[in-house]
Amino acid sequence: MIETLEENDEGIYETTGYKKVNAITSIEESENHVETDIKAIEDFYNINGNYMRTEIIHSKFNGSSITQAEDSEERRAEIQEPSTILIPDESMEHFDSEDMTKEVEDKVEEHVLSFMDLL
Repeated sequence: MIETLEENDEGIYETTGYKKVNAITSIEESENHVETDIKAIEDFYNINGNYMRTEIIHSKFNGSSITQAEDSEERRAEIQEPSTILIPDESMEHFDSEDMTKEVEDKVEEHVLSFMDLL
């Protein structure tokens, strides 16, 4: 769970709600190169906890420190149905993804990958 923020007229960021996220993040890094691949499902809620929308995202980035070349690609789709799994509403502030078992990680990975066909 992550708070969502928006900048107001005075330049101060205010909490506008939160989002629940299921994601698969892959980072490959060497001395001269970095490559990232993020596949995610994000359910957005307003400050009162009311569901607003879901975004399906696939983002890729490649960068070279030798050539200074960067390449990125992002695809997004929006749906109107909460789609994250395994994040309990009643105890979100106590949920820690580091406590997930391998079995649960595999279940989340399979779930996220099943949404990538929407992009």
